[in-house]
Amino acid sequence: VFTGVRLFHTGGGLGFSAAYNQGLAAGRETRHRFFFLVNNDVTLTPGALRLLRETCENENVGLVGPTLFFSSQPSSVWASGGKISKLTASIRGVKDLSTRIVEDVDYVPAAALFTRASVWDQVGGFSEDYCFTFEEAQFAVETQRLGYRVVVNREAISFHQVGESSSLEPHFFYNKVRSRIRFARFLHGRSIGWLIGLLSNFFRSGTLMRQRILLAAISDEIMGKPLT
Repeated sequence: VFTGVRLFHTGGGLGFSAAYNQGLAAGRETRHRFFFLVNNDVTLTPGALRLLRETCENENVGLVGPTLFFSSQPSSVWASGGKISKLTASIRGVKDLSTRIVEDVDYVPAAALFTRASVWDQVGGFSEDYCFTFEEAQFAVETQRLGYRVVVNREAISFHQVGESSSLEPHFFYNKVRSRIRFARFLHGRSIGWLIGLLSNFFRSGTLMRQRILLAAISDEIMGKPLT
């Protein structure tokens, strides 16, 4: 039992982005200068949260994340910030650790994300065009467009209990196909974005099952069906 903790019920399965937006809107107070978004399967080492706050107090930093190691393999990096390929509208975690303590990255995984309340407000929170992937990448790009740095603090160590099989699940693949198209449209505009999103997804289709899911996802995206 924890004191000072408020539970907020969203009323249903809203998806990652909408749930975070509602939770922060319901729980924030005017005195809050920073927000720390963290998954329930992430464990921070002592002092990590302090390092994130100190980094974000730098006036030109709008968003910072920790270095996340696998909980099951504590010596292996899951992500230390992330890279965005605008050409393929794809994202991936950075695995290699540089010697710099604080380093600029393209985005910070939403598993553990520390940001200014003012930046969150200016961006408008997570885009609810997404359900549970790519929202952190768009948030980072919009943060950079406001003139802020997006960085990772390599000394802020955390551990993530990653669901290794999630990327193989049909629903995850379906969601990622549609989200990649939306992210490509955000980066490149409607027409070019559609083309880049389609080509990038086709190169990732692989098995016959995935090809069927891919076609269903594209059809649903064209029809404008809700993404859940």
